[in-house]
Amino acid sequence: MHRSNEIKLGNLKLGGDNPVRIQSMTNTKTSNIKSTIDQIIDLVNGGCEIVRVTTQNIPDSKCIKEIKDELGKRNLMVPIVADVHFNPKVAEIAALYADKVRINPGNYYSSEGNETNLEAISRNLLPLINICKQHDTIIRIGVNHGSLSDRILQEYGDTPLGMVESLMEFVEVFSIHDFHNIVLSVKTSSVPIMIESNLLLVDRLKSKGVFYPIHLGVTEAGGDDEGRIKSALGIGYLLSKGIGDTIRVSLAESPIMELPIARYLACNYGISKSNNFIEKQCIEKIRIPVNEINGPIIISNKTSKYSDYTYESLKSEMIIDSKIIDIVKLDYSDLDYNTLMVRTSADLSSILYNKYIDGVSLSNTLTNDDQNAKILQVILQAMGKRIFNSEYIACPTCGRTNIELVNLLRKVKHHTDSLVGLKIAVMGCIVNGPGEMLGADYGLVGSSKGYLNLYKKGKIVSKRIPQDEAVKALTDLIKLSGDWND
Repeated sequence: MHRSNEIKLGNLKLGGDNPVRIQSMTNTKTSNIKSTIDQIIDLVNGGCEIVRVTTQNIPDSKCIKEIKDELGKRNLMVPIVADVHFNPKVAEIAALYADKVRINPGNYYSSEGNETNLEAISRNLLPLINICKQHDTIIRIGVNHGSLSDRILQEYGDTPLGMVESLMEFVEVFSIHDFHNIVLSVKTSSVPIMIESNLLLVDRLKSKGVFYPIHLGVTEAGGDDEGRIKSALGIGYLLSKGIGDTIRVSLAESPIMELPIARYLACNYGISKSNNFIEKQCIEKIRIPVNEINGPIIISNKTSKYSDYTYESLKSEMIIDSKIIDIVKLDYSDLDYNTLMVRTSADLSSILYNKYIDGVSLSNTLTNDDQNAKILQVILQAMGKRIFNSEYIACPTCGRTNIELVNLLRKVKHHTDSLVGLKIAVMGCIVNGPGEMLGADYGLVGSSKGYLNLYKKGKIVSKRIPQDEAVKALTDLIKLSGDWND
């Protein structure tokens, strides 16, 4: 349990005993004020309580004032967050107008002379701190797995400890300057690493005697079923443990599509809820053939192309060489498919993260065995328990995106889904793309409007590939490298 301090974000209170707040991000160009305002209104109408906008440069930062003024005329007082990368000066301008500024620690470390780490960070950060004190602006320190500074990488590697240490240095600097209007986040596309990092962060904060609000998300989770399941696993686990004050479900889709999942998680697994939401969960002992399946098995009621066994076949056949295992059985009623994905993921997350299980089965009155078993496949792969397909890292669309990311991702998946074990990234922009996809075997990263760079193992292979040629370029590279399997 992490009971955070309450802070005020615009007209909204977060942390403390307040409900878990739902956040999303516009995918418009912030300089296009009309389209940005229209999307903010759509997001708020969909239940979004905090809206983040891209601020790539100083003109973008200045647009926030006009956006907030126009929203005020419409009596829409939603807090606006400026998302800043690379340029601290942009953050300082944005802090004059936004309710919160999100910064990346990797952009604030540059030492001079014999400065200590904290002295270097303090010198770079102090102008922003002073502005935020004057304007009552919150700062979110947002650490992403793929965007750590070279100094942190050299000392800790690209690890959960590295992310938390990077963040805690900033917590120390803020404490030195008596600034406590902050929110913390550690994000990654790997669900187990995201969970581990947040648990480590909570332990570190407790040891320091500070309790700042925490923002949760599985970054670059992708789209479709995989994106929803990854998000529900990571966010659901931590919310059920009393950790998390704001959340974002990051999907490579329209930001409007993020909100139903976020609402469900916030309402059913938030801080005020207990972790007993499962309708029916039991452990059943069952006899199965001795097999060489590497990881938990999936059992369905009837034959499914996504399951390993059916209860019917196990009970009807003579099994000579066998063993008895424990199966976690989940049994739900009247859940639609999308709700079932989120519910099952959040309910299974604690079991899968904390201990090994032999197998799992899922029943639900409104879905069939193929749908149920496929959900379990995606969950087991997302938690690193078994590999069934390719894995995809894909960022949510935002104002920095210069390609048609959603359609491109779906085309890439269509052509490569059978390449079991490969990790493939499809990233919208050059800002987050190269760092966040470092763990991928292959990747496409938007470089400029309509063009992408092609990567293998984090290194550029080809530059400025037109979007309509990107899938072929990717598959050709995979084949040339010997990783294609027909």
